[in-house]
Amino acid sequence: MRLIFSDPGAYPGSRAIFLDRDGVINRRVIGDYVRHWQNFSFLPGVLRAVRALSAIPVPIIVVSNQAGVAKGLMSERDLRELTFAFTDAFASYGGRIDSVYYCLHHPDKRCDCRKPRSGLLRQAAREWGLNLTECFMIGDSESDIIAGASVGCKTILIGGGPDPQLNIREWGCISAENLSEACDLLLSSMSSAKPPTMLQVTL
Repeated sequence: MRLIFSDPGAYPGSRAIFLDRDGVINRRVIGDYVRHWQNFSFLPGVLRAVRALSAIPVPIIVVSNQAGVAKGLMSERDLRELTFAFTDAFASYGGRIDSVYYCLHHPDKRCDCRKPRSGLLRQAAREWGLNLTECFMIGDSESDIIAGASVGCKTILIGGGPDPQLNIREWGCISAENLSEACDLLLSSMSSAKPPTMLQVTL
């Protein structure tokens, strides 16, 4: 599923900021999925962080695995309405989300779009005219970092830290406590960007 809220032609460059959703924008529901707006809770500082990121003239794109649809725990309509609700909340606060790309498949399908595979990023790159090596991927899990690093994105890991086997420094990944801190790091990185390290991974 993809939802586009802005005209890709409004952004003449080839950069973008990719955000994971659960654990980056909103609190995870442990052992379950965020199924409705009623159980969607923004993490502290996220509204302010996205408003700050919105001052940068690049698209802000959410990429997220949402297997709850394939598992029958929520409908595509539920997910669409939830997405409209949180993007409207950002807009009311002076921020923006330009598009959202979801993988709805069951993990057993081993589809190309479910992170840590990079299908969602590649699709967004085609539709928004992006050079993925100039883009940023911000996530809270190993799968987010692998998806971004495998196509050359600069990556920022937020939250509790990576799996012990995930050598984020070797991949050029940096870490942040939350999206607010990631926003500060991103703004600094965009002013002094270095070529990213490509991650070679077989999935």
